[in-house]
Amino acid sequence: MKSVETYYQVLLEKEKSRLQMSVESAVGVKNRAVESLTTFFEDCISLFGEKLGTNLGDLPIDDGTSLYNYETETKQLFRKIFVDYHRLLLYLKQDENVYKAASNVIAQVLGMERVFRKHFIKVKIALKKEVQARIDEDMHLYHEYVAETNEAKNEYDRELFDPLNTFSVSYGEKPPRLQTKTLVGLRYDEAVSKGVALCL
Repeated sequence: MKSVETYYQVLLEKEKSRLQMSVESAVGVKNRAVESLTTFFEDCISLFGEKLGTNLGDLPIDDGTSLYNYETETKQLFRKIFVDYHRLLLYLKQDENVYKAASNVIAQVLGMERVFRKHFIKVKIALKKEVQARIDEDMHLYHEYVAETNEAKNEYDRELFDPLNTFSVSYGEKPPRLQTKTLVGLRYDEAVSKGVALCL
């Protein structure tokens, strides 16, 4: 009789242990889903509001280091957002609303990256010449290069407008209240709760 009782106690302990591991695993997945969604949103906001919203004329006047750093950091942020997107899909692809919203945003980010890679080099070269002429106090060349910079920047801005505009509409409105508004009709907190619910 005692051996039967011991047998069932062992079974019960095994089942309790299995359930505990299952619960801990579900909580871990939930936490990673929330983290991946939050990271994707935050990096998109940084790209839109911080990097692409930067007035290049406000960068420090130096030997070009500030421009180089800006370009490098922006390219790195583009790459990070692509990684964020694919990480997000690992946890939340089964939620059609989240998938649609994230896919719409990443399409606009790809459009912005194409424009950035195509036009920023022209803006950078023109701006470096403008800054050098200012340092050299050659006002004739300075004014010539200002016009060249403006032309390059205007072309860059024109091509960037459509993906940027669609990007901001995707969120519902522009920063800084981005995180509390809609992303293709889906609130951030709803996306988190729906995505997480599917992971449990």
